[in-house]
Amino acid sequence: MARVRAVENRRWIVRSTNNGFTVSIDPYGRIFRPLPPDVRAAVDLPYDFRAGETIYTRFGDWFAWLCVLVPLF
Repeated sequence: MARVRAVENRRWIVRSTNNGFTVSIDPYGRIFRPLPPDVRAAVDLPYDFRAGETIYTRFGDWFAWLCVLVPLF
């Protein structure tokens, strides 16, 4: 799910968990240098700050709601 959120918002995500996967996800959904689960380690993960908004970030679920409302009329 984190990969989908990275793509729809065009943002880098650095995901760090205690007993899961620790990864860096780029704005296109590619995973960089995942650490295996349940291993204590340190890693230098790439990331970048991005400005700007996607259509989904700006307007949200308006298209999905429009698809629900159109058949009702």
